Amino acid sequence: MTTLHDALVLHMRDSIVAGQACRVVAAAVVLLLEACGGKVIVEVDNTNSGPSSGGGMSTTTGSASGSGGSGGSAEHATPCDEAVQAWVAATGDCAGASPCYSVIQDAIDESAAGATIWVLPGNYGPSGAEHVVVSTEKLVCLRSVKGPEVTTLDGKGAGTVVRAGYKGALWLEGFTIRGAGPEGSDVLDGYGVGMGGWEQLRGWVIGNIFEDNVLGAGALLFDSGTVETELDVLVSGNVFRHNETPTWESTIYIDFPGLDGASGVVRVENNVIANNQGHGLSFPRMFGGIWSFDWLRIEVVNNTVTGNRRGLVAPVDGIFVHNNILFGNEEDAYLLASASEASVLNNLFGVAPEFVGAAGNIDGDPAFVGAGGEDFRLQAHSPARDAGTPKLAPTVDIERNARDIVRPDIGAFEAQESP
Repeated sequence: MTTLHDALVLHMRDSIVAGQACRVVAAAVVLLLEACGGKVIVEVDNTNSGPSSGGGMSTTTGSASGSGGSGGSAEHATPCDEAVQAWVAATGDCAGASPCYSVIQDAIDESAAGATIWVLPGNYGPSGAEHVVVSTEKLVCLRSVKGPEVTTLDGKGAGTVVRAGYKGALWLEGFTIRGAGPEGSDVLDGYGVGMGGWEQLRGWVIGNIFEDNVLGAGALLFDSGTVETELDVLVSGNVFRHNETPTWESTIYIDFPGLDGASGVVRVENNVIANNQGHGLSFPRMFGGIWSFDWLRIEVVNNTVTGNRRGLVAPVDGIFVHNNILFGNEEDAYLLASASEASVLNNLFGVAPEFVGAAGNIDGDPAFVGAGGEDFRLQAHSPARDAGTPKLAPTVDIERNARDIVRPDIGAFEAQESP
């Protein structure tokens, strides 16, 4: 007779096919092991051979380092063709990789749709603001080679730093975004990253740091326009800190005026949203009960939101809010939907009496390792440890550490055992 061990280790590559397969297998195993009292650990293989430079360049994509880094999630694969590449170096020297540019916008404009553009370390915008625009109906994957700690897009205080509009689609990974400033009256002006859509909105923002932006509104904007829109939005593994907005605006601002005709998935996972002047995360036009969510799925999962005005503004029915820490904000959550109208499971609130005590929701101090130093990992005695639900939980945390897929921690960080 075969023995069912308490621990099952699933190895998976950084690909959407493997990731989906593991989710299917894991879901079945979770049900079995939960019944047997077992514990499942997902071990993620983060091996990444990096981009092929054609010139022998050794490269690694950005990954988290320490409590303040951002590494995104290893379970998401880019929609671009990595065989179609371009390279950008602020110095103009791409170490033999070709084609090579010194300005990101030139690489975007001259590359074919679906290209992956690799950006080498540097501060882009040292002599003038770097403003990146993805044109109509063009898909671009813009990825840093070494990660956000050494690769910066600086707007120099003059308007939006990165934007994709109309039917343009953008994968943005591994940058520090700073220096955005308010400019003009256009809805996409004055954001760190702004993405608008008409009929479709596709945007994937992964493993970036948004900091020190002084904004007309949020550090990150998604706006679908006013017609039926097909949505594919992912915000994963980012750090949002020290951004200044008017107090009624939000650091992450996701607005779908045409929501009654919208379809697709919006997922916000594994982010730290801390110490910003405005709200943390808001869906401003989604007011309870007036929209149909038959074709649109909104998931807010395993985020740590602290030190903002309101942590989460989501006056909607049909949203999934799982495993988030919403603590230490002036108001932790503004949710008009009742627990029966939305899936509000296993969150840790500072104060939210309408949800605490039901569906795994708890209140109290999450016991961060060092909130004053913005270290939002969990201490051993944290009530957030092993208190989450596996429903919709990502298989890795913000630093690409494996999550327990039976009893995950609440928040962006999964506690790691001491060696």
